[in-house]
Amino acid sequence: MKKLVVIFTFLLFPSLAFSFPFRAVEQGKKIPSVKLKKIDGSSFSVSPSNVKGKGLIILFWGADSEMKKKRATGIMEILNEVKEDNQEEIGVVAINSQGDPPEVINEVVSQINPKYPILLDKDRKAYDAFGVFVMPSVLMVNGEGLVIDGFGYSNVIRDKIEAEVLMLLGKISEQEAKGRMVLEVAEKPEKERKAMDHLELGKRMEDRGMPHKAKEEYARAVELFDDLAEAHIRLGAVLIEEGDLEGAEKAVNKALALDPDSLDSRITHARLRIAKGDMEGLLEELQLLSFRFARCYRVRWALGDVYEAKGDLKNAVKEYKKTIELLRKEASHHALHH
Repeated sequence: MKKLVVIFTFLLFPSLAFSFPFRAVEQGKKIPSVKLKKIDGSSFSVSPSNVKGKGLIILFWGADSEMKKKRATGIMEILNEVKEDNQEEIGVVAINSQGDPPEVINEVVSQINPKYPILLDKDRKAYDAFGVFVMPSVLMVNGEGLVIDGFGYSNVIRDKIEAEVLMLLGKISEQEAKGRMVLEVAEKPEKERKAMDHLELGKRMEDRGMPHKAKEEYARAVELFDDLAEAHIRLGAVLIEEGDLEGAEKAVNKALALDPDSLDSRITHARLRIAKGDMEGLLEELQLLSFRFARCYRVRWALGDVYEAKGDLKNAVKEYKKTIELLRKEASHHALHH
């Protein structure tokens, strides 16, 4: 059964990209309309017709862990600066789509003192309408209400937002914005730059069906820069497939220590537990993840593997079918943007 899913994944959908963290909106298309409540209880509409000036920045955030809270507040501080510098030209809203309790939201708000509305998405209307895939994530919208770009958190999030704002204001071109990001990467320490080069080469090796070569590149990446979480998790995934569970556990645990909220890390950790036969509580954990990340085929795939390992083939087939359905949608979305 698993071989069927592997065939669909690597032959029909070899180049899926996850850099655009929204599954229900498309670049170049208008944003959906949703009506939400501000923290003071008043209504606020997010819609194409309500975009004023040169554009709108929408932050989707949650604070159900210290890592997410830290990242969300960091982005909010950047958006405070954007709002102060641009006033009426660029609008900003921050939508709490995690369903955090009022005391947590108030803690964040009191710390940041935002210069823009904080909206509550208790029923996840905005979360579903925009197809939020990861949090925190940022959506850039132009003055006509059209989606320009979307991205999740990274260590160059400030530079990314600043470049996108300059594009919205018409001060730089898209090519100039990309050039700015290239310069930011170039300014990283030499070992980190080289590590990222090995990471990217490893990804290409995986795309070409050369996992052994990919493993070598990921190992070089973490040797050069041990804090590169993505390299650790990708190394761990390859080692699981090779049956080196001891090496995989070391890599996965390091990735989780560096980025405990990473969905990739959590899924790969689940796969490690499946390989080790450690099933206690795993089904419930993955079911919770599938609720939070309903559009993520990798969670469904892992769920299918757990059901299959438990001998529940009926539910395994159900999850594998859902995996293929989500893969088709992902491939369609990818084709529209490439």
